[in-house]
Amino acid sequence: MHVSLVVTTYNWPAALDLVLASIARQSRPPDEVLVVDDGSRDDTRAGVDGWMPRLGAPPLHVWQA
Repeated sequence: MHVSLVVTTYNWPAALDLVLASIARQSRPPDEVLVVDDGSRDDTRAGVDGWMPRLGAPPLHVWQA
């Protein structure tokens, strides 16, 4: 079974950090994490980039203006 997890975000990097930390603690991590971003500032991108090495599956950051 393939598990994909979609996380939506907009200009709230602290909340996104908590969500990604929760994902990292799961006993069965998802196969992929899609962070769907509705045009956040650069600090959101930096937060996603910081989590890449710590998640079981690297997040894919999808950004739209």
